[in-house]
Amino acid sequence: QMHNELNITPPRPTEPAPFWGRPFRVIKGEGFADAIKQAIRDPQIKRLAEKRLIGNIDMLDSTDLLEDTSRRQALSALFE
Repeated sequence: QMHNELNITPPRPTEPAPFWGRPFRVIKGEGFADAIKQAIRDPQIKRLAEKRLIGNIDMLDSTDLLEDTSRRQALSALFE
């Protein structure tokens, strides 16, 4: 609901739904990143998002980062 109140994308789902048959109910996060990416208007920021989005840096199993080695140099620069 907090995201929807920002009015930067069309409204996203706010009702919890089952999680792949597991005993958890979650807010469906699919589509948030794409919706935000579509809302970007600044050309410089838009260029940053041209590559496929890979999630956050805290993801321990980021196969996107492991498979696409071209991203490693840019990421390492953040820590220098």
